[in-house]
Amino acid sequence: MFSPEQLVSLKAVVEEGTVLAAADRLGLTASAVSQQLSRLQQEAGQPVLVRRGRNVVPTDAAEVLVRLATQVEQLDEAARAELEHLTSDVSGPLVLSSFATGVVGLLSQALPGLLQTYPLLRLTVRELAPEASLGAVRRGEVDLALVHDWTDHHMTFPGGLTRPSSGTTSSTSSRARTTACD
Repeated sequence: MFSPEQLVSLKAVVEEGTVLAAADRLGLTASAVSQQLSRLQQEAGQPVLVRRGRNVVPTDAAEVLVRLATQVEQLDEAARAELEHLTSDVSGPLVLSSFATGVVGLLSQALPGLLQTYPLLRLTVRELAPEASLGAVRRGEVDLALVHDWTDHHMTFPGGLTRPSSGTTSSTSSRARTTACD
């Protein structure tokens, strides 16, 4: 099997015209490029370059391999772009919980825009009482909770959840987050 390094070396030599120039372009020694070409030629079972003075000229086999090397580079770039897309996009499952009127009055308004902005997000909404939502966040069953605390009897937040003055409540767990609406 031809290695990508061998194909890249061949392509550079064909484009640059000399092993030394190809080595400079690739940041390798001329010896390393020559070794790559020797291995490639062995695997191809036929010559890939013919020496002509100080330059080398590609054979028909080299032309085929250079064309395919270009396709390999394009596939490598496409694979890297797709993998980067996976890490840069907001994607995957998100489990929300909310009290009943929060689902109807707040989430039903906000979630369509969220899903339009982040179409790779897989959203699940669970209707839970505020205290149950906090427990679910603490146990890692829910990623985000919309709760209310507007009665005379204020909720006690479970250990690991804190409530900053902004109304956002977060957990010490990397997965757990909850938002409190006053």
